[in-house]
Amino acid sequence: MRLLTATVAFAAAVTFAAVPIGVAQAASDPAQYVNPFVGTRPGGPDFGHGGGAGMTFPGADAPFGMLQWSPDSVTHQHGGYTYDDNRIKGFSLTHISGPGCSDFGNIPFMPTLGTSPVSQYTFNHANESASPGSYAVTFDNGLKTELTTTQRTGMARFTYPAGQRASLSVDAAKAFNSASGSITIGTNTLSGYTDGGGFCGAGNRYRIYFQATFDQPPIVVQGALLQPVGSGWTVYQNRWSLGPRKRDPVVAAGD
Repeated sequence: MRLLTATVAFAAAVTFAAVPIGVAQAASDPAQYVNPFVGTRPGGPDFGHGGGAGMTFPGADAPFGMLQWSPDSVTHQHGGYTYDDNRIKGFSLTHISGPGCSDFGNIPFMPTLGTSPVSQYTFNHANESASPGSYAVTFDNGLKTELTTTQRTGMARFTYPAGQRASLSVDAAKAFNSASGSITIGTNTLSGYTDGGGFCGAGNRYRIYFQATFDQPPIVVQGALLQPVGSGWTVYQNRWSLGPRKRDPVVAAGD
């Protein structure tokens, strides 16, 4: 079994906890009552806001944090995740809770098995869990992802089944809206930036810088300039292919 961990940063979020009036003694840990999956399933009435769900995301976040590291399902909601879809296409670093329009979903990390990129993996909710500040899921192929965050960074641990080639795709030119970006590969680091924007069709743009540090260098690095997209945007994608190791690799990233 091999392991990979990553830390990343940026964005903002707020966590609320409430104690009912009349409770004589506050709960020792109010966070235990928080269910991050609330709002991730469509189905409520549409009152003209674009959909009948909360458009929330279940991934790791910290109060006023710069990073919301969360899974992105193939079926898109503006929060990035649809509960009834059992397919995950990546774990991007930024999300908005209840936005009503799409934006963010920047720089998805996707652990894979073998040497070829994949578009998605399937999972069962029985093998998925979330609590304030953490998220974990095990794909049907046995590949496990665990996410957590601080106010300025995040950490991911990717556990690969024994005997299979462990790989990781990181795409700086991918987001829910059009994006571009660049990645620089170091000995055991990835650093770069992504440009995104277009919330609710607006013309705003933003740039996010990031750096990821691994506890050991990859055996093989496959980095390729893919193609121009739109007018003037260029797509870069880099794939780290990690072969057999005596211990699992760990990745840390931050702003």
